[in-house]
Amino acid sequence: MKISALQILFCLALAVLLGCKKRDDIAGPTTPSPAVIAVDEVGISGRIYLPDGLPASNAEVDIDGKTITTNTGGFFIFQGNVSNPDRVKVTISKKGYFQYTKVLTLETNSSISGLNFYLAEEFTVATISAVTGGTANAGHASFVFQPNGFLNADGSIYQGLVTIKMPKNVYQRKWAGDNRGKTSANQDVIIDSWGAMNVLAYDDSGKILKLSKAADYTYSIGYQYIYLTTPVKFWHFNEVTALWEEGGDATLKGQTFTGTTKDLSYMQWGVPFQAALIKAQVKDKNQVIAEGYHVGVIMTEFNNVATPTVIVNSKGTAMIYVKANATLRTIIGTQCDTGFQYWNINTPAEGKSANQTFIVDLSPYLSVFQGSVEACGFQAVKGRAEYTFDDKKMITPLVNGAFKFSFLACGLSYRSGNLIIYDEQGGVIYKNDSWVIKPGLVNNLNQVSTCSKDQTGTLTVLAEGVKYTFQTPQDKIEFKIEADYSGKLYNVITASGSNPNRNFFLTYAGTSPGSYTIYTNELSIPGKSYFLTWGIFKPGNVEITKYKTGGNYVTGTFKTNTNINYSPSNPANFAEVSGTFSISQAP
Repeated sequence: MKISALQILFCLALAVLLGCKKRDDIAGPTTPSPAVIAVDEVGISGRIYLPDGLPASNAEVDIDGKTITTNTGGFFIFQGNVSNPDRVKVTISKKGYFQYTKVLTLETNSSISGLNFYLAEEFTVATISAVTGGTANAGHASFVFQPNGFLNADGSIYQGLVTIKMPKNVYQRKWAGDNRGKTSANQDVIIDSWGAMNVLAYDDSGKILKLSKAADYTYSIGYQYIYLTTPVKFWHFNEVTALWEEGGDATLKGQTFTGTTKDLSYMQWGVPFQAALIKAQVKDKNQVIAEGYHVGVIMTEFNNVATPTVIVNSKGTAMIYVKANATLRTIIGTQCDTGFQYWNINTPAEGKSANQTFIVDLSPYLSVFQGSVEACGFQAVKGRAEYTFDDKKMITPLVNGAFKFSFLACGLSYRSGNLIIYDEQGGVIYKNDSWVIKPGLVNNLNQVSTCSKDQTGTLTVLAEGVKYTFQTPQDKIEFKIEADYSGKLYNVITASGSNPNRNFFLTYAGTSPGSYTIYTNELSIPGKSYFLTWGIFKPGNVEITKYKTGGNYVTGTFKTNTNINYSPSNPANFAEVSGTFSISQAP
């Protein structure tokens, strides 16, 4: 099948919008937002990553003049007033990496979470003499510097050694938020970018130098040949105004841009367009707000790539500047950089704004985590539940003893969080530091009991024609609910005999009456051990006839084939093990 250039460009644009590749080995999906936002405040939170995907700890994040330092997980959070919510300047700095500035458009009394930034390393590509000039070549880009072409910060001529630093490859491209800029005629525009990079020049003491003479550049976008009918411009980013500024024309041949520049640091090549504002409302049919999800657009004209994505805020709104008077292809993406729904929209006229509502299906990404707490006599317990996931703490009161958390998360099966349930006095009822999240599924903790009374019950086991009985209070019988590595709940019944040589252990899935598969079964008696593990022997089943809570009113039967005197070297000696159990709460 022949693939057209337009198809290739669309796929490329989607990749640019939603990330070069999906990273399953790092935490991406659900960076938290502040819990409470005052009427005149905004909230911004996210994570900073190193190029290899590891968290960037101790990175500095400057938000509207206020500096925050990331924690060991690369996480930062800001809550407060900003001078202009339409242009919130976020600057990220860490020694050894290029400074990165992003401009966000927010609404007051809202927050934006899930901002993920990947730092670009300052890689030394050349050391040249300022007097004689020279060439710095990074493979995908090269710069030819003129003799006596460098200035100190005070404007004086610099004549020492110059260290030129650039990213290692063309894929270290970054954009400044909504890509708003100014032309040489002072017109407000947005830039449809074809590639961006960083270049810095340092003196021999590590201070940044400026150019007094224009340097010749060659830059390859690196993925395919393009044919633009509109002249391509060179742009540099002004860290003070947080705008892209036009720096002259660029010549495009094949996939390579050439030209000159007197401005180093953050630069890109692209086409300017008149700008309009889209206020996109993103939610699903159940009115769940897609906070933290991505919204981006692809221009449908041939050979135009994507504008940057923006993030849905806590009000369910995504504010994105786009090309005016155009038909655009809009992409809604998950926090895991997966595009899942698309629309064609018509944008308003230059300088105007328009509201756009997108109804999406969030059910595959919605995590529901719920449970309940009971006291003796099955009375509901009052208190609160707290669940912390990716540094976001969610708090809910116990309503009739029950709690429920609903939030959007990535589809990473090994992601886990921390659950703590407190009583009215602040005492800890239950704690689990590794409760696994399963997006798209309802996770049930089931009932937790605060009743400290001993459980009563009888457990009988029949093995090789011999009957063994465990009976409270002389024997200890316990019932509890645990979660395996994937988050699936399973039940555990244990019996410890008054004779320490007699013990019983049984696990099965299921939290209601019915027939369930046995996962593990063990019976230890003097001289023998009956042992079953899922996947090794015939598992059998357990039939539950009565079920009330995680610790009470459980009645049923079980039957399976297990190994006698289990040994890895001799697993072939089997016997049937069966029995009944009835576990209740003590009166």
